Amino acid sequence: MAEHGRAPRGSPGWAPAVGRRIAKNAAANAALLAPITGKSAHTLLYDDTMAASTLHVAAAAAKDKTKGKKAAGRLLMFAYVAAEALDDAEATSDAHVVAREAVDKLRMAVTNEDGDAACERAREAAAAALTDAGLGDEMRRRLKRARPGKFALVHQVLEYLYVGGWAALNDDCRVLREQKISRVCSVVTADTPRTLPAFVTHHLHVVCRDDENAPLANAFPQIAAFLDEARRAREIAYVHCGAGVSRACTSVAAYLIWSGSLSAGEALRIVQNRRPQCRPNAGFKKQLGAWAARCRGGEKPAICAASSQGRRRGTVVTVVRCDMSE
Repeated sequence: MAEHGRAPRGSPGWAPAVGRRIAKNAAANAALLAPITGKSAHTLLYDDTMAASTLHVAAAAAKDKTKGKKAAGRLLMFAYVAAEALDDAEATSDAHVVAREAVDKLRMAVTNEDGDAACERAREAAAAALTDAGLGDEMRRRLKRARPGKFALVHQVLEYLYVGGWAALNDDCRVLREQKISRVCSVVTADTPRTLPAFVTHHLHVVCRDDENAPLANAFPQIAAFLDEARRAREIAYVHCGAGVSRACTSVAAYLIWSGSLSAGEALRIVQNRRPQCRPNAGFKKQLGAWAARCRGGEKPAICAASSQGRRRGTVVTVVRCDMSE
């Protein structure tokens, strides 16, 4: 039975009844505010309705934009993983050449914002070309990497590359041992490198504050060289800072820019797709933009490994300083 003449919840007349009550309340509020504001009740009611409509449209647009960015990040990740698989295959058959061209077309479709349909067609074409090149199973394996939760200690960005925070070095680096990580890049404030277990064969210690004015870009060539050497040696590298939010993610993005000729935004989307809490400070973002301009220009900057400063428990230790100007 309906109470007080109202339609029962869930009945055919319930939703219209709710709408009428909302409209009635809005009209009553407009009538009360009219004498105070000097506007007519009709104007107030119209303004209120339009404001609500505008907010609804803006919220929907923001939601669509967020979904679009996430989709673009996933497609860029697909393209980057595919390029990585093609590089590792070290093959030059016609099928591999076609696959590389298809992957490049996918990347360009995403970065040129050609639209969802065009990007999806490019992804399907790239997937088919990779299968024809005999890399279908390898791509499925690489793309099926278990994605840890948002607040996991470490996140895998690429086949040979993880990113995270300082906490992963606790408990005698148990997490690193489990992931078979043998190279560590620390981007931290501490002057003295931490002594790591013997299974870590190489340690690049970058001294840099998480500060908008800190010149982290000074170490981009050494970081890129360190990570590229790990990839070529088929060894897994881990890049960390304090929380794994700003400095480490910036360093990984710098490597992606150098190795994949990506823009700063594209590289950061890939990192954020793997590590959701990635948030470089504004200064680091500017440095990534300048680095991308150099890497995508006529002359790609050379990367150079820094000279090691000795060994600790069998680990080759290298220190690079990014001091702030006084």
